[in-house]
Amino acid sequence: MVWRQVPRRPRLLASLLIDRTGRSLEGRAPSPRSSVQGNDPNARPRIDFVHLRRALLLFAIVLGVAAVAAALTRPADDPEKEDPAALIAPSPERADRPSEPEVLAVDASERNRVGTEAGAAATLVVSAPTAGLVEVPGLGLSAATDELTPARFELLPPEPGRFAIRFTPAGADDAERAGTLVVAAPR
Repeated sequence: MVWRQVPRRPRLLASLLIDRTGRSLEGRAPSPRSSVQGNDPNARPRIDFVHLRRALLLFAIVLGVAAVAAALTRPADDPEKEDPAALIAPSPERADRPSEPEVLAVDASERNRVGTEAGAAATLVVSAPTAGLVEVPGLGLSAATDELTPARFELLPPEPGRFAIRFTPAGADDAERAGTLVVAAPR
């Protein structure tokens, strides 16, 4: 089979065809089996291939426009959707407790005693006159503190007990007792 060079003209990506042997038809005359009627070198491509190229081009354009539209739009907020957490009713034994955690304030220089219930959320705030480290060894908690920033611990003690609150000043090796956290059994 003899291939002849066809004059170059602008082509679209959809017009690049591959013949049955896997060779590109770009820059070559089409084979009689694929797109030309008969053996006439000046024959025009069959109308099926023109429609196929147009359909592929149209499909590519529609797909591109859909992708751009999907990227630029976002779903509107649906006012009918409710927060799933708001639908869960609190259990009767926890209904009388406040939703905000109880704040337990301790001053390291006064050795205060503070208390909460087991299973209740609480925030322990320990202030100190100097910079240092505050620890609650029984609960495995520690945090830094200084004159302006108290140490904060978010607590949810699992069981009753007494837990020492210790303060170690910066540069010192010995911890001082700063207070006591008493966790009572739930009512």
